[in-house]
Amino acid sequence: MFSRLRLALRRSLAIRVVVLTITLFTFSSGVIGTVIFLQIQSRIIDSSIESSINEAQSTITAAEFRFELIQSANPESVTDQSLEEAFEQVMALSIARGATVSAREIALIKSPDNQVSDLDLSRTSNFVEPESISSALREMVETSNEIEWQRTEISYAGGEVVPGIAIGKRINIAFAGTYEMFVLFNFESQQESIAIIARGLLIAFLLVFILILSMAFLIVRRVVDPIRNVAEVAESFTSGDLSRRVAVEGEDEIAALGRSFNEMAFAIEQQISRLENLSRMQQRFVSDVSHELRNPLTTIRMAGELILGEKDSYDPAIARSAEILMTQIIRFDQLLTDLIEVSRFDAAVATLDYEEIEVSKLIRETIDSLDVEPSKFVVRGEATLDGDRRRITRILRNLLSNALDHGEEREIRVTVSERETSVDIAIRDFGLGLSADQFERIF
Repeated sequence: MFSRLRLALRRSLAIRVVVLTITLFTFSSGVIGTVIFLQIQSRIIDSSIESSINEAQSTITAAEFRFELIQSANPESVTDQSLEEAFEQVMALSIARGATVSAREIALIKSPDNQVSDLDLSRTSNFVEPESISSALREMVETSNEIEWQRTEISYAGGEVVPGIAIGKRINIAFAGTYEMFVLFNFESQQESIAIIARGLLIAFLLVFILILSMAFLIVRRVVDPIRNVAEVAESFTSGDLSRRVAVEGEDEIAALGRSFNEMAFAIEQQISRLENLSRMQQRFVSDVSHELRNPLTTIRMAGELILGEKDSYDPAIARSAEILMTQIIRFDQLLTDLIEVSRFDAAVATLDYEEIEVSKLIRETIDSLDVEPSKFVVRGEATLDGDRRRITRILRNLLSNALDHGEEREIRVTVSERETSVDIAIRDFGLGLSADQFERIF
């Protein structure tokens, strides 16, 4: 799957642009959305904590005042029952019935250092579990005379657990000793607000993502389709359809590309047309010249053969001239044959005369025709192939002549090797070869 994706990315500009756009948008939107969400969440929680601390401080102060009021009114009438009634009044004044309505609970826990053993006012509102207040918070309250707070989860006897905050302070109740009073605030509504905001941000992200994706596809299509059209026309142009042109719309950069391509295609078409005309004229000239020269050359060759046949009756210098004349006539005839063959190739009417050839034997025959000492050549290997003897001989003659010209009178090795579908002929001389400067010019 990943290999297909990489292949698609390499081959498609549209996919690369869309993937890059989506990646950048997702990354930037994720970072911005996360920062915004965290700031909103922090503002909501911090504001709720601040208001909860202020409200808890007022509640605890009111409770302390209520307990002090009972003692100052009539110290002798303070009983366990009156203290419990006072606490009930504090709870009644501080909260309404049901945590889901008031979002606030009260807990009174006896301090570990309380020496009053015959009275315990420890209790919680609405069956809040004392475990909702962590031991760490209790330790902070025990060692401090200020308001302390901690995020917590409020647990009820019925099993319900809600997120919230516990705020407590150490208070002293007359005739009852030291207690820790905690006010617990339910943050469930704040969490719901944060969840709603998170869902809103996610929905907004998805909507913008779909919008950006649609815009990316539209823009890429507007840009890539003309380029794809240029590529298709170029392929048709390459395959030989020189009449194809790019459809140009507008005056933007894409339109400029199309116009430039059409101008280039027109210039290439004109140049190819001129070259084709020139090639046809050249082919016709070569064909006409080669055929026109054939008849007089035949006459000259016949006369040369006649003169060469009577060379014994001539002066030695004239006889030698007759031999040179005949050699050059034969060479000229060979050149004319090659010229006719070239014209046939240009006219696409050349044919190959296939026959079975013993390659090593053909190499030795070619060496003998070069008028050199055969001992300079070392021929190794045997092979047989079906081919055009005349054309292969011409190729061998050129290679062997080149080796003689540059071999510096050293041994020349010819190696023949046969493969499954071909025959290799390697010709190696031991001349100086190319210099370092000449190597740089080889292409």
